[in-house]
Amino acid sequence: MAQWSVTAWNQEPDQTMAEGTRLLLDWLRGLQGSDRQDSEGLATQIAIALRDLTAAQTVAVFSRETPGDAVCLLSVAQGETARELYEGLEEENIAADSELFDATLFSEARFAGAHLWANLPSEPFFVAQAPAHLQVILGEVCDWANTFARTDKAGDALSGNTLSEAGKSAITEPAAALPALAVPLLASDDETAQPVALALLWIATPDGLLPSHLQVLLETVALHAGEVFGATRRVERLGRSYRELAELLASAAERREPNRSGHAEAMAFYAGLIARELRLSNREREQVEFAALLHEVGKLGVPDAILQKSGKLTPEELETVRVSVVEGADWLAAVDGLVEVAQMVRHQHERFDGKGTPDGLAGDTIPVGSRILAVALRFTAMTQPRADRGPMSVVGGALDNLAQDAGNALDPKIVQAFLSAMGRSL
Repeated sequence: MAQWSVTAWNQEPDQTMAEGTRLLLDWLRGLQGSDRQDSEGLATQIAIALRDLTAAQTVAVFSRETPGDAVCLLSVAQGETARELYEGLEEENIAADSELFDATLFSEARFAGAHLWANLPSEPFFVAQAPAHLQVILGEVCDWANTFARTDKAGDALSGNTLSEAGKSAITEPAAALPALAVPLLASDDETAQPVALALLWIATPDGLLPSHLQVLLETVALHAGEVFGATRRVERLGRSYRELAELLASAAERREPNRSGHAEAMAFYAGLIARELRLSNREREQVEFAALLHEVGKLGVPDAILQKSGKLTPEELETVRVSVVEGADWLAAVDGLVEVAQMVRHQHERFDGKGTPDGLAGDTIPVGSRILAVALRFTAMTQPRADRGPMSVVGGALDNLAQDAGNALDPKIVQAFLSAMGRSL
């Protein structure tokens, strides 16, 4: 953890350039990750990096939430000797192997956010020097977080969408309730930079001042962290839009066949269950779920006469349905960013023993996402009704069927993962 002596903003510390450069490099390393993270995970990294950069006892990161100007607490990072920010917090709620308190459960709580963002300065500031009305708002934020952390349910801590007047009393004890420093995290919006998150830092020093080289450094890292955080939020919004579009396409395909409502959603759920059991990354799990939602998108090009036929399909009609899978994959491959999803959809009917379609792939040459889809598709099909039969039972029916096909049509490792997630084993 970085250590610094107490100086005023306008005093020049020794070896400012060397220390500032080292801290900036440490900051950049602190925000590096091997996999794309969600905003909560990124907020945790930002909190840790800010804590290490400033030697703060505690750092809490709040974000600007949607809809509107609501606020949510994303993450808290505490040092080893930090005073407990949330007094009364049960010990078991703090991860034994981590110094982080994961506060993502606050993301649905909304209060007084518009006032906070409307009054927030665009650069780091000492809270004790902030206008009284802004101290009141920050007091409400801290009081809400402290109260909410000690309750089992959001409804026990909040009444409506705003805090009671009790939150304002927090400023009467600034040493216990208010942070020493507030760092707005800025992201570009057209030609201006707007706050997208707020980091509050509890720093214990004799005079509450930071070394001068941290002033410019904090302004720089606040802009950098804000841009990264804002970009992550935009990706998340885009991802939600993509998923909503996928759900609409899946629903459109299902409406053209009898007894198919909810098929793609169920399959996406089971595919995600398997991906989590296999400990795939968040990105891989999202891709598998997305492929599950769109696994039958090619059926939008199949004539109604085939999809709605009550009797057995002719060989020509079966071939039309098989080809629709490849056509659907080709449609997805033409969309930027969906090549991997398209490959999963294309090979969902391959068999582990190499006797499947369309390319006769076998074993590990089949994309892992396709092998997951194959298990999820088989289970979903067996447990949903069809025109010629009712749904198969789960225990003693569908699960046993999957176990019997492990190593033949289905990858045994994928089957085992699914059975484990369902409380069974091969």
